[in-house]
Order: sequence, then C-alpha cells, then structure tokens
Amino acid sequence: MQADHADTDAIDYSDLEAKYATEYVSPLDSVVILDGAPIVGQDKVDRLLKAVAKAAAKEAGVSVSTEQIEMPLDEQGQSKGFMFVSLDNPTEAQAFQRALHGHAFDKRHTFSVVPFTDVDSYANLDEEFQEPSKEDWAPREHFRAWLADPAGRDQMILYVGDDLRVSWTGKTGVADVAHQRNKWTDLFTQWSPQGTYLATIHLQGVALWGGASFERINRFAHPEVKLIDFSPYERYLVTWSPRPIEPSNSPLSPFTDEDAGNNVAVWDVVTGQLVRTFPMVGVSSDPANELNKRITWPMFKWSPDEKYAARVTPGQQISVYETPSLGMLGKKSIKIEGVVDFEWAPMNDREREALEAERNGSAKPGSFVRENKIAFWMPEVMNQPARVSLMNLPSRAIIRSKNLFNVHDCKLHWQSNGDFLCVKVDRHTKTGKTKYCNLELFRLREKDVPVQVIEIKDTVIAFAWEPAGQRFALITSNDPSLANPIVGQLPKTTVQFYGFDQRKGDFLLLRTFDAKNAAEQKYLNNVYWSPKGRHCLIATLGSTTKFDIDFYDMDLDRDESSKAPEKDAGEASRLITSVEQYGLTDVEWDPSGRYVATYGSMWMSSMEPGYSIWDFKGVKLEETKIDRFKQLLWRPRPPTLLSREQQKQIRKNLRDYSRQFEEQDQLELANENSELVERRTRLLDEWNAWRRECQEMLERRRKELGKPPKAENDLRPNEVPISDDERGKAWATLLTKTSYLQGALVLADSLARHRSKYPLVVFATQELPQVARDILDARGIRVRDIDYLEPPKENRGELDEHDRRFADTWTKLRVFEMTEFERLVLLDSDMLCVRNMDELLEMPLDDGWIAAAHACTCNPRKLAHYPKEWIPENCGHTQARLTTPLAPSDFSKSTHDRLNSGLVVLRPSRSTFDGIVSFLNTDPRVATYKFPDQDLLADFFKDRFLPISYRYNALKTLRYCHAEMWRDEDVKNVHFILKKPWYYTLPESDPDYEVHAWWWKAFDELEASWGDTPHWDVIAATVNRELRRDDLN
Repeated sequence: MQADHADTDAIDYSDLEAKYATEYVSPLDSVVILDGAPIVGQDKVDRLLKAVAKAAAKEAGVSVSTEQIEMPLDEQGQSKGFMFVSLDNPTEAQAFQRALHGHAFDKRHTFSVVPFTDVDSYANLDEEFQEPSKEDWAPREHFRAWLADPAGRDQMILYVGDDLRVSWTGKTGVADVAHQRNKWTDLFTQWSPQGTYLATIHLQGVALWGGASFERINRFAHPEVKLIDFSPYERYLVTWSPRPIEPSNSPLSPFTDEDAGNNVAVWDVVTGQLVRTFPMVGVSSDPANELNKRITWPMFKWSPDEKYAARVTPGQQISVYETPSLGMLGKKSIKIEGVVDFEWAPMNDREREALEAERNGSAKPGSFVRENKIAFWMPEVMNQPARVSLMNLPSRAIIRSKNLFNVHDCKLHWQSNGDFLCVKVDRHTKTGKTKYCNLELFRLREKDVPVQVIEIKDTVIAFAWEPAGQRFALITSNDPSLANPIVGQLPKTTVQFYGFDQRKGDFLLLRTFDAKNAAEQKYLNNVYWSPKGRHCLIATLGSTTKFDIDFYDMDLDRDESSKAPEKDAGEASRLITSVEQYGLTDVEWDPSGRYVATYGSMWMSSMEPGYSIWDFKGVKLEETKIDRFKQLLWRPRPPTLLSREQQKQIRKNLRDYSRQFEEQDQLELANENSELVERRTRLLDEWNAWRRECQEMLERRRKELGKPPKAENDLRPNEVPISDDERGKAWATLLTKTSYLQGALVLADSLARHRSKYPLVVFATQELPQVARDILDARGIRVRDIDYLEPPKENRGELDEHDRRFADTWTKLRVFEMTEFERLVLLDSDMLCVRNMDELLEMPLDDGWIAAAHACTCNPRKLAHYPKEWIPENCGHTQARLTTPLAPSDFSKSTHDRLNSGLVVLRPSRSTFDGIVSFLNTDPRVATYKFPDQDLLADFFKDRFLPISYRYNALKTLRYCHAEMWRDEDVKNVHFILKKPWYYTLPESDPDYEVHAWWWKAFDELEASWGDTPHWDVIAATVNRELRRDDLN
C-alpha cells in the first residue's frame, strides 16, 4: 500500500511567517549627526568628546562612550564643528536627538542634531527652487449645525453594545438616528458643556468630534485615560489616567520629563496642545490603601468665566490656577487649615452679557469688572467651631463667614444665578447619637449677605435648587432604618418644596407631599429639576425593588404674570402623575425642558436595560427595551444669543407664536396621517392581491385534483357548522372609534375559541376609521353601517363629567332596527367570552321582549354622582343565589327593575325600534338618565324584561361585591366595566388583577393567531401594558 504524500506547495504558511517575521533595522538608524560643537585642536578633542557624552547622559539619559563618537579633523588637526554619534539602538538615537537638539552647550554654541539617514535627503535637494503647490482650503462643517433643525429637535447619544448612535428626538419621542458608528468609543462618551464636541475615550487617549457628519476635530494622547472634564466655555479639556505619565522618546509625544509621574493633564481644545500636567493630591502611593485610591471628579473646578481652575488639598489649602498658562494665582496656594470642600459662585445673565462684551471688545470704558467668588467650609478643629466662608478672587478678600456648631458634614449648593447659597449642614446632638439638618441660606444680592436658618427635624436625603428660580426641593426622612441601614432597604421619604417670599424676604415652606397611608408610601431619593424650572421629577434610584418616578408642576393653573401671594404658589404645586420604570438607574432632562429620559443601564446592573422618553407632564412618549444598553446623554445647547429684552419681547408675544406652532403641528399631523393612510392602503392592496393569487392557485389545484371549487362561505378556523334554521342569528356589538377596536377583536376571537356557531356583527357609525373597517374585514367580521342616534336637544340631559363617555351609547339602540336578523344578542365591546353561551340565541323569547341581567347597584367605588338609592342592600344581586335571578314584582325595590345593557337578548323589529325612538324623543324621563341606553331599556321594557343569570353578564366587580354568588367555574361572559384592561396592567394587590389577567391572556392569544393579517401595529397602539398609573385610579 503506497502512502499518500501531502503537497507542501499547497500549505499556507502566511500566519507563521507573520508571527515570526523580523523587521529589518538599518545600522544607520542608530547614528546621528551632531552639529554646532566648538572647534578645537587635537589636544582638546578628548575633553570635548567627554563633555558631549556627559551631556548625553544628563539630558537624554543615554550612556555614550567616547569610542562611539567620531569627530572629523581637518589637515591642521582642527575639528570641523560636527561629529557622528553611534548609539546602541534607534530608540536611544531618537532620545539623543530629542534631548540635545537645540541644547545650549555653552554661551556661544548650541547643538543641532539630525538622524544620519536624513543626509541623503539633504544631499539630493534640487538646486532649483520649486514653489510648493497650494493646497485647496476645505471649509469645515459648522460645529453647531444641529441648532438649525427646522423642527427645533434635540439630539441625544444612545450607547448600545458597541454601537454609538446620535439621534434626533421630537414630539413623538421616537429616536431618529442621524449618525451611527460601531466601536466609536472604547469606554464611554461625553458631550462638551455647550454641545459643540462629542468626546470618545480610547486606550491611547481622547478624540473630539463635531459638525453635521461628526468629523474628527482633535486628538489628545493620554494613555489609558479614564475620566475627562471640560471647562465651561469648552476651551480646555482635563483628562485623568490611573497610569502615571511616562515620557516617551518619540518626538510626537506631548509629555516631557517634567510630566513624569503625573496623572492629570489639561489640554487646549482648539490647538490640541498640552497646557500643563498635575500630580494627584491627597492620594496615598501605597497600592494596598484602597480608600486613598478614591478620587473626587471633577478634580479641578472651573470658575464660570473660565479664568481660573482650582482644586482642594483636603485639610490644607485651595490651589487656584490662572488661564491660559495655568500658573498658580499669586504664585501660592490659599492656606486654609482643615478645608474640606469649595464651590465657585455661578454667573447670572447680566454678568454673562458683561463677560461677552469684555471678550469681544464691546465693553464700555470703566465697566464694572466682576470678581469671582468661592464658598468653602472647614470642620471643627480643636476648640475652633466649623465655619463657612465666602471669598472674592483674585483679591482673596473674605466677604462673609459664619460659624457652625455640632457639625457632622456640610454640602454647598449654589443657586444657578449665584443669588443664593444653601449650606446643608448635617448636625448631631451633643451625645452624637441623633442627626438632624439645618439649611443655612446666604442671600448674596443683599447688603452684608444675610443668612436665614431653616431647621429640618429629619434627615435630608437630597437637595436641589430650581434652575434660575427661587425655589428648592428637599427629600427628607425620619425612618429609623437610617440609623442602622440594611442593604437593599430604602428609607421612607417625604418631599418638600420651599420658595422665596418677596414680601417677607425669607424662604418659606410651600408644600409637603407625604404618604397618607402605607399604600401611598414612597422611597424617593433623587431630585431632577427641568433645566427651565417649574417642572420637577423625583425618582427612586439605586434600588432593586422600588422604581418610583413622580412628576411635579410648581405652577399648575397659576398665572405666572400675576403677583400671587406665596400661599397661592404653594397651592399651585401639584403632583401631576406617579409612574414606575422597572430597572431604572438614571434620569436625564433634555436642554429645552420639554422631555425627560429615564433609563436602565447595564453598567449599573439594571434588570431591564432600555429607556423611556416622557414629556414634562409625565406622559410616556416612547419606550424601548434594549439588551446591552449602556448610556443616554442629551446634547447640551449653548446659551441663547438673544438679549434679555429680546427674550422678554418673545414671551410677551408667545400666544401669537403658539398659534403658528399649532398650525405647523396640525399640518405635520395631516401629512403624517396622509402618508400613513397611503402606506396602509398600499400594504392592504398588496395583501389582497397576494390573497387573490393564492385563491386562484388553490382553485387550480382543486380542479387538478378533481375537487369542487371552494365556496365563498367556507369555514374560517374555529368556526362550527351552522344549520339553515340557525341562520339569521348573531352576536352584535357597537363600534364608533378605534379605542374599543381591541376589545371587539378579543370578543370575536373568544366567541370563536369557545366554538360559538354564530358570527359577530359590528354595527358602526361613519366615524369608525377605514383602517378599523379593513382590520375587521380581514378577520372575517362583518361591518354593518348605521346612523348616529341621540335624543333631541330639548329632551337631552347633561351627563355628569364622569359619564360623558356614555353619550355614544344611545346609538346601541339601533340594534333593534337590524331586522335582517331574526335574533341578536347585543354585547358591549369590553366583554370576554370564557365559555360557550349559544343558548342565549336559542332560548324562548316572545316578540317585544328582551332578556338581560340585573344591574349591580352596590356602587362599590362610592361615586358621589350615582343615585343615592344605589347601595348594597338595594341591589338586585344581593338576594340572588348562584344562577337564580330575582324577578321584579310590584313589591320589589326601585332598583330591582334596573338592568345592565352590556348584554341584551332581543328580537329586532321595526315597530319596536319606532317605539324606542318615540320614547327617546318625547318621554321627559330621558333627560334625567345617568346611564342613557340602559335606563331607557329598563323603563321601555319595564314589564317585558326577562332576568337572566349574572353569569352571562358577569361584571368584574361582582367577584368581590357579591362573592357569595360568584363562581369562576360558572361564569360565561365577563364584563369589564369602569377601567378597561387595555388601559394598563394592574398591580397584583388590585382586586381586579386576576380578572384583568384573563383578558390579557385572550389578547395574547389573539396576537399569536394574527399571522400575516396587516395592521397589528394599529391594535398594539391602543393597548398599554404599563403598570397602572395612580392618576388613572
């Protein structure tokens, strides 16, 4: 047997060759030419070479022997002023060149060092001058192009997996991707303060991007950078890396030996040049000391005018550095024994305008020059009390100080205009066991800076000023668990709002939002004001069990132009809605204050990564669940270019602008609707064409197999054969709008699933949109057109505001004129068939009679507008047992002849319908009806009403109002009165939770059976799976 031999020529060795490839290094790469040396005689050559070797060791850190230096001599034995230096390797050669090129050897001689390999290029220079070609100037894209969006939309960053997306977000909340790249950043991303640049973080450093297409603007080489920060006007970038700076021998490296060991670098954003590096302060070099490894970021705090950057050395000093060189202000730090923290005072609008005038040279001579202010605090030291001080810079003058006692901790909170400073002082009693809080409120715009003290008996968990306003929000708690925190357990909290009383000149409490009972108890811990003020979001973050979000409006139904007393301001403060978002970890307002994003980040171990977009009223516009969702950041906007007077004029004419905006919105909506209708019509036509093609193919196939043609009325899935004598009977439900379309479809599907022999017919007014009709037709549900029906104006009462939804129900009476049917069972669209009930269409029923279940008159919700006699003891179901109905009699209570019109068995008749219409137009009782069609049927058929079991019209509330009567196994048809299942998902604690779950299960079955039927998006848009909102209770 002959062995097989492999063809070695066919083997690919490219991977091995690449792995073991060696790069050729020319010996000449290690040689440099040093020029500019002194010209010496032969007797001093050795001394000169030793001096050069010594300079190489000192300046470049390279060891060079005199044998490695070759210095040519002329015929007289004099040196020629240059020499050749052979280093051990190219890296040393680069270091030698970098260190000694331009080095002053003495007062008369400066070295010039070039690589030996450059000699050829110099030798081969063309003798004739060649004028360099002129490069065409390519203008860069405008860095603020996004501000010109015609719709006034804002942009946001979405970081998902390895994808970074810049998206537009408008009124709908839907993210419209404007730019997307894969692996655009290695760590995270960050906008600059005015939104001009997008910063991405990489192993090698930071890159800045800008313009409409996000071209790269600049790069900053800081290896293993982990944190970044911008100055307020985006002129400087601060970077931090845990890896100490190691100067490179590369001439392209921005760092020198002076930067070695530092961790912080400050860069000029425009030029890309390094301004200065700094070491860490207050951090131990001991790697075992993990506590000292923690840093505070941003490490440098910038003054609002960008003139200064400062940082604190805890317990010792505040160091202030002056731009552009970042040299120490006054060449020394501000020594403050025990100093813990400080904050710069912000600028107000007037000061910003003055700063802009100063920068562009339009400031008037002698204009006031603003001094920056800082607030700092120091704890108790020995017998000295704690102290808060205000200092002007650069003069270093103290303008106000206040001593504090029994201080545990302080937090400094400046109001955004610098008008007020709140020092939140956490205090302890003399025993040290109990903690409470004081708010020290400094009023900077008043003479001598007066201070108001507000004592808070409880622990203050969070504090936040209203932007550009005079209000602030507090979250407080007196929960005993604060003393001994338990992991995973949050303290119970209270929300308080304070405002400035212009008459008294003090801050006062406007409103407290506290839980009235255990069910309403909240565990909120973070405050987020809208950037424009007025609206406030307060949320629970950092919990695995609580995800509360509360939206507040501080001026609800209050005329901002009126000078209402502060009492009215407190009454205008309202909690407008409460919601939840499972897995919530972060909250971000957009810069306009119109929208707010709440999201769960995988970085924070969110159990449900993704985001939601809400408007400022707490209405959810968009929800997206995304695996590996990391970050969402709105793009900031620069300060407005409009003067205060121009802004004031715009607000004055806001109503005129509003009308223009409303017209634009209506036009956009009309265009969107037109496009949507066209799209859906096209899709429906395509589907119908495909369906006809399939039917034709089916008929051809049946003909080939010798089978008869398929009849038009062949059975749909779940249908049961029906005999001739059963024709003319059907279920019927009214539809006037798409908000009940999902209910009708679930009802039809549930009837079919429980093997009903009879079809469901939808009778609809002309208001029912065509798309709804198309959906019903696609599901094989017949639509029967009818006219709207209501009493004449003179006989029409005013419905209570709670029951105006019943205005359309007069039209249900049109079912009696559908005489093409022999028997109908009228069903409300908010019903669910849970067992077959075909017997209702087959039961004996005399002409002119109806059959229906009793109305429940218990009024379990205690609604004030319901009739006074509607109490449990007067309910027709109270005396009922199981399936035995309570027949009305002359001795019955007035409520016993009331029926529920959600299910009515009837025989359509023209004469009956004419009688109903006559009653509707003339009977004076019609104007008093609270339940339009239901009360009319009860009175019109008073002696011709056959009561049937509750099981056919099982109101969901009967399950607990009449628990002794209700049996799950007997119920055939559930009626979802009041709030519908598709409004929201109920919490498990709600008594209707289980019954609503039956409807949602049926809805899921409908969705699973939908298949290729078009327009499921229309159905999905009418249901809400979110947990119930409290404002809808």
